[in-house]
Amino acid sequence: MRATVIGAVLIGLVSAAVPAQAQVSPTQAQASCAWVASDLPLPAGVTGGRVVAAGPNGYLAGHARLGGMLVWHNRVLNQLTVPAGTTTMINAVNGRGDVVGYDVPNSKAFLHRDGVYRVLPSPAGQRAEAVAINESGDVVGYLGDGAAPYEAVVWKADQPDTYRVLGWGKAVGIDDAGRVVTESGEIHHPDGTSTHLDGYPSLRIERYEDGHILGRHWDELNYLREWDVTGAQVRRWDPMVSSHTGINAGGLLALWYFKYGNRGNTLGVWRGGTFISDVGPRINVNAVTDADELAGSREVVAGQPWKPATWTCG
Repeated sequence: MRATVIGAVLIGLVSAAVPAQAQVSPTQAQASCAWVASDLPLPAGVTGGRVVAAGPNGYLAGHARLGGMLVWHNRVLNQLTVPAGTTTMINAVNGRGDVVGYDVPNSKAFLHRDGVYRVLPSPAGQRAEAVAINESGDVVGYLGDGAAPYEAVVWKADQPDTYRVLGWGKAVGIDDAGRVVTESGEIHHPDGTSTHLDGYPSLRIERYEDGHILGRHWDELNYLREWDVTGAQVRRWDPMVSSHTGINAGGLLALWYFKYGNRGNTLGVWRGGTFISDVGPRINVNAVTDADELAGSREVVAGQPWKPATWTCG
């Protein structure tokens, strides 16, 4: 299960007490790591692109520079076809290459599976977006555009012509057990029950990926926290974090954080509670693979289109 959430603006700090043992700082002991780039192939005539999501089994998904969906499997490129007049935004890819996201001009959720592009069912005239997909092919997302309260929904793989409303709020991810996590801090279980995360309802959850729930407390929005699937908070990152770009099953996490002495934000990598290293300039990371690679795009030549790439820790 993968989902992508990207942000870049620090929000005003309001202090809140957190147990000291739960805090994580980049000043802790760290391993030396130089991130080595490897560019991904592009279609003939395409000059740039980016990776936006990673799935199991060596799958990456992204976009060509001037439009079009791309999927790489073990670095082999496949260009996906979509209907004319469709502009897509990919949010996730699973371990069989199924891609989900948002059909921008039509305000609809979509699924691209086995070479077939399909609009997912939703109420007429209402915006729908798919944000994640698990290995069974179940898709989760939400209805609404902010004018009315959002509703979390699931499109089950064995019920392709319908959807089920789970409750209020945006869904942020689904796992292979069928658990769905929402922005408000609820875990919806397949049996219809739900669990609240520690701190509910004063939470803003941003990502549920590979068993890791990431988000913030409304009283302390500059600091990232993590919960497990029982609802318990397991850590809080000490540096002020503007956004996170991906986490894998092993807990490897890339995030943008404020580093004293630097102008702007710095991209750093943690594993669990241990800071590993910062990542070099002129790159944009959007996903972390199960092989411990970072994935996104980089500026190879100044002023030229950015190229899709992955990075490994040398």
